[in-house]
Amino acid sequence: MKGERIAKKYAKALSGILSLEDLPEEISRLEKLSMMIEKDKQLKGFFINPLFNEQEKKGFLGYLSQRLGINEKTKNVLENLITEGAFTALSVFVRFLNKFYAERKRLLKATIFSPIPVDGGIVERIANALRKATQREVTVELTVDPGLLGGIVVRFDNTVYDLSLRGQLNLLKNEIIKG
Repeated sequence: MKGERIAKKYAKALSGILSLEDLPEEISRLEKLSMMIEKDKQLKGFFINPLFNEQEKKGFLGYLSQRLGINEKTKNVLENLITEGAFTALSVFVRFLNKFYAERKRLLKATIFSPIPVDGGIVERIANALRKATQREVTVELTVDPGLLGGIVVRFDNTVYDLSLRGQLNLLKNEIIKG
């Protein structure tokens, strides 16, 4: 999608402009703005309605930015999103900004799926193994998925380690089919 591409481009630019220390607070403000717009149909309608011109939208954005304490550089980037017709992709912009912040900070978020709650020792061992393999700081989220037959699935970045019983049975099935 065009809006998503533009949102990614501007999120990358903003993540490079703002200091690493300022990014978390600015991301928090942008998340508030995004939630406000998503929850309020009139507000969302204002930004997508072609009857309102670019200057009116930028003016109102300036007001919202001031109320939320959004940085001037960030406000300028948001105005560029309006100019490019991609302001409706604000939530995508925030998601990419979070991603670029994590990359700059060398953070890795991993999700462990398990059919039952797993004790902290196992989670910590997996986190340590990921730290060692990726050379990044790792945060782990545990999700109970009763649909798994047994074992675990670990997801991070674009990588999936499927150590579940279902995954192992699928591997066996594929090997049998290959002959």
